[in-house]
Amino acid sequence: MSDREFKTSHLHFAAWLLAAKILTYLRTDNNSFTKQQKLFVFADPDDRGAKLEAEFFNGSPVTEIKKYNEYIKLLKEQFVPVAGGMHATH
Repeated sequence: MSDREFKTSHLHFAAWLLAAKILTYLRTDNNSFTKQQKLFVFADPDDRGAKLEAEFFNGSPVTEIKKYNEYIKLLKEQFVPVAGGMHATH
């Protein structure tokens, strides 16, 4: 099993990956450059994340809106408010 990971700060793209079951969600990390931005981390054994992200932002079809919105809610629940910003619950 590969330990390659793909990280993105784009919530809607991360939700699309989850809804379409393209990559496996692993966790949410803090971005080392900005304290308020989070990174959604996915297993990426075939190193497809960057290509998928480019395709998504160039108009890739999105799965069923209801499921997509459920995953956005799930990802947002990974954060809890703290003084000065947000942080992941994991």
